Amino acid sequence: MERERVLTGVLGQSALQALLEGPWRYLNSCPAREHMDSLRGKYPLKGADFWHLALALTLKKDIPELTILTFDKKLREGAEKEGLGL
Repeated sequence: MERERVLTGVLGQSALQALLEGPWRYLNSCPAREHMDSLRGKYPLKGADFWHLALALTLKKDIPELTILTFDKKLREGAEKEGLGL
């Protein structure tokens, strides 16, 4: 965001600090094949964004309050359409 001049250096550092200290769970998981299959070609997402959206849908079953926090417009739109928006 700083590189694209959307945030100043101070705001970028503040956002990074909030992400590092936020109320997040750290998980080691992979998306379910069914979610990867259902999302394939549905949204114009890059590989990592596609993977994250499929993983979020997989985790939503066990963590119903799960949402996606992203600065990427395409990922945000896909997440909202899949019921994962804020």
